[in-house]
Amino acid sequence: MVALFVVMLVLCFLTIDVVVVAFAHRRALARARAGQVVAPPVEAPGPTGPPPADVFVSPLHAWLRLDKEGGAALGADGLAGALLGAPDGLEVASPGALLERGAVVATLRRGDRWLALRTPVSGAVQDVNLAVVDTPSLLVADTWNTWICKMKPEDLGAALRRSRVGAEAAAWLAEERERLRELLVTTTARPPAVGATLQDGGPVAPDAAEGLDDAVWSAIELEFFGAARLDRDAPVDAPARARRAS
Repeated sequence: MVALFVVMLVLCFLTIDVVVVAFAHRRALARARAGQVVAPPVEAPGPTGPPPADVFVSPLHAWLRLDKEGGAALGADGLAGALLGAPDGLEVASPGALLERGAVVATLRRGDRWLALRTPVSGAVQDVNLAVVDTPSLLVADTWNTWICKMKPEDLGAALRRSRVGAEAAAWLAEERERLRELLVTTTARPPAVGATLQDGGPVAPDAAEGLDDAVWSAIELEFFGAARLDRDAPVDAPARARRAS
C-alpha cells in the first residue's frame, strides 16, 4: 500500500512538471507570434543542471529517487562537488547495513579532504553502485543519474516531507550555493583557489576545499552536511505535511 502511494505521488509530481513546461512553451510561442521578445527558456534538467521532477532533494544534500517496489536510490545533489571538486575516492556503507536517518552512508574524498554524506532516510542498504565507487567523478559529471546506493526505507514518508522537489529544490540549491560562496569569502584569506573568483560574486571554485584550513573545513561540513539540518532546514511546510499524512 505504501509503495502504491509512493508511485502515485511520483507520477503526480511528474504530471505537474509536464503541465508547467507545456504551459511555458505555449506562452513563449504566443509571445513570439505577437512579435514580443521571448526570454530564454528555463534550464532543463540535465547531468549537472537543476534536479529532475522525480528527485527528492533532502536538507543533507543527498537526493532520493523512488522505485516501484518502494525502495529508493540515493545520490549526492552537487553541492559536495561544488565544494570538494570531482572526488577521487568514495567509500559506501556495505549492503545489509542498517542505518538510522542522519547516519553517514558514504564518504567522498578528494586528495586529503573527506566529506561525509548522510542518509535522509532510515533503513537497510540494499545495493551499492560499483561503477561510481570505481569512478567517483561521476558524482560531478552526471549528478542526477549517478546513484550511490539503494535503500529499503523504513520512514520514507518522513524523509519525503523533509525534502524538496522541482522548482522548489532548484531554488533552494541555488540559495545554498550562494550561501556557501558567501561563507567562503568571509572565512578565507583569499587563497588563489578560493578568493580570487568569490570576492566579485563568482562561482565557487571546483577545488575550493584545498584552500581551507581544517577548522574552517569542519565548520563548513557541519553547516551544510551535518545531521542537524534534517529538522533545522526542512521545508517550511513540513509540519503541515506531517499533519496531513498522519
